[in-house]
Amino acid sequence: MSILSRKLKTLIKKIYSWANDTPLSSFKLGVNVVIAQGIKATFPEKVHFGDHIYIGPGALLSSQGGLYIGSGVVIGPNVSIYTANHRYEGATAIPYDGATVLKPVHIRENVWIGGSVMIVPGVTIGEGAIVGGGAVVTKDVPPMAVVGGNPARVIKMRDEETYQQLKQQQQIYMHLKQKGQVKYFEIEG
Repeated sequence: MSILSRKLKTLIKKIYSWANDTPLSSFKLGVNVVIAQGIKATFPEKVHFGDHIYIGPGALLSSQGGLYIGSGVVIGPNVSIYTANHRYEGATAIPYDGATVLKPVHIRENVWIGGSVMIVPGVTIGEGAIVGGGAVVTKDVPPMAVVGGNPARVIKMRDEETYQQLKQQQQIYMHLKQKGQVKYFEIEG
């Protein structure tokens, strides 16, 4: 086999491995963690899952700095979560140098993240929060907050009393779905 053929074969393997999903065996999964096809994780061993989690198709988990996903979290399709960035302040080159700044992302329990959301390094999303589709989360989200926009801002707060009642009764969507107890219906909006 020629040198060119070997190099081409190596390149094709690299492209093929990137084009495919991150294997589920790469993750340390909690109970009832459902990960749709098309997910990519740069450092799957640095993703920490709770229980009863759903991650939609096309998610990108750039997890070099550590990603912590609490129990009951639902993440929509095409969400991008970043936990590392290049250094540009105090850098020895422009636009940035070779240093990687690691900042973990924490997603607390029972958070719902809509489709096509982007979360930047160092963010914590508080318990019970909802992040609207397409939002760009650049700072911490308070517990029970509903946020949206670019950059994401608080739109309103959830009813904490109802949330706490449902939590106490263990009415967690992915847990109920696993037990076949989710009823699907439509509501005119």
